[in-house]
Amino acid sequence: MDKIWLQMTIPVSDETSELVSSFLFESGASGVLEGEGTLTIFFPPPFSAEILLKRVQNYLNELQRLGLSFPPQSIVTEEIRDRDWNEEWKKSYGMTKISDRILIRPSWEKPPQDSPECTIEIDPEMAFGTGTHATTSLTLQLLEKNICGNELILDVGTGTGILSIAAVKLGAKKAIAFDIDPVAAQTAFHNVMKNDVGRKIHIFAGSLEAVAKAEFDIIVANVNRGVILEFLPFMSKLLDNDGKIILSGILDREETMVRDALGTCGLYILQLTAQDEWLAFEVAKQH
Repeated sequence: MDKIWLQMTIPVSDETSELVSSFLFESGASGVLEGEGTLTIFFPPPFSAEILLKRVQNYLNELQRLGLSFPPQSIVTEEIRDRDWNEEWKKSYGMTKISDRILIRPSWEKPPQDSPECTIEIDPEMAFGTGTHATTSLTLQLLEKNICGNELILDVGTGTGILSIAAVKLGAKKAIAFDIDPVAAQTAFHNVMKNDVGRKIHIFAGSLEAVAKAEFDIIVANVNRGVILEFLPFMSKLLDNDGKIILSGILDREETMVRDALGTCGLYILQLTAQDEWLAFEVAKQH
């Protein structure tokens, strides 16, 4: 007998998509498909549609109380029969060329014969940072610009580990990948091993205090504005005097707030890039 899954389609905005997706994975979701202004989430059996719907609605209400906006549609739930989920991913996700040197591919697609030096295998069911989101693309491009070879990298909020993997494949000596979420750290470890770069990347979940005595050539944080503002003073202390910090996950309307925080921390902007509603900052210490 076929298993019955719960399919839940949830309205999201650019600023809430990753927050909602993360919450749903923590709630037991097995996969997510991104649409235009929606996330379609799949929960395996056994499940209680009523309990899940109430939990998700409470979470969305809490985000709205924090000032985050959502499209006006309502949540739609549907029970569906089991299917070939790999085929579902393949319909909506393929290779992503970030630049001439960086290519992101899912495991079911063979690398092209002329694959660039930085070809990364990431599957979409592994949550965030698969290369398709504007913030990941912007961050990867700034990483590529700044890595000359032998750098020590700190990846704050590593998610899938994609930025650390890219950094060492582009020539960095070592990357330390940090996430407060143990599940994200485990996902990053899986991807690091799959991409055969485990010897150059150290992953941990916990507190940044664990690296308090280190100095980094490049610190990268593709998270959200709240996390960036919280960690920015500490990241500044961890940065080598001639180092760079790359920040993304910031909406264009948050630019002034981030600029003010950078100035307070003794940092200045070297480059600001944008894609859609999203920004990426390349910053350095003021001397």
